[in-house]
Amino acid sequence: MVLEVYPDIYLLEIPLPNNPLRALNSYIIKSDNESL
Repeated sequence: MVLEVYPDIYLLEIPLPNNPLRALNSYIIKSDNESL
């Protein structure tokens, strides 16, 4: 699921099955020129 945490900043939670961490958080930063 993608969640907008701040304008143009998104959080993508990637599940890690069978792992004690449960999930990996990936942030996407969007701009006019490119996305990081």
